[in-house]
Amino acid sequence: MKHIAIIVLSALIYGCGMIEPSPRQLKAQIWLPDMISGKRLTLLDDDMMMSLAFADSGDFVAATIGEKGGWIASPGMIWGISSDGRLLLKSDKDTVMHELTLLEYTNKLIVVRRGKDIETYKVGKYN
Repeated sequence: MKHIAIIVLSALIYGCGMIEPSPRQLKAQIWLPDMISGKRLTLLDDDMMMSLAFADSGDFVAATIGEKGGWIASPGMIWGISSDGRLLLKSDKDTVMHELTLLEYTNKLIVVRRGKDIETYKVGKYN
């Protein structure tokens, strides 16, 4: 009986919008090309930097990746969307460097899971 009361209370709290789910509780969503084409995604992080600039057309990604105040790399990558809706950043046609699972998307912010990490990116225009 105690478990049922907890489940009902949780459903009421989340259902009424009293508590927003954290990104870890969000279900994976499917990436669509128009979410990123012509956009720049900038990682919001105190220590690391990652900026991904997606061309308006084609599959090219200009990336800047590194540590703030430390090393930086600027690899050119190509992107694609997997059959299950994950964003794949590849060094070539077959080699996946980064896999981003979409958790939340707005016009200003994107929350993803990359590996074991939950990351938030600011969305801007490519140019």
